[in-house]
Amino acid sequence: MEKKFHFFPIIIETLKEGGFLADCPVIQGCRAEGETYSETIENIQDVIKVQIEARNNYNS
Repeated sequence: MEKKFHFFPIIIETLKEGGFLADCPVIQGCRAEGETYSETIENIQDVIKVQIEARNNYNS
């Protein structure tokens, strides 16, 4: 089975209280936080996957 890769733009901001906030502007409501930059990247990837799966299941 062939793997497919999808790329989505994300915006990462530093939070005043510490940590980071990531937003994927092309997927409504797709945001994630993390204490470190790399944790934030992992969290937004997970949120994007869940959002895509939920939308695919809804459209099936």
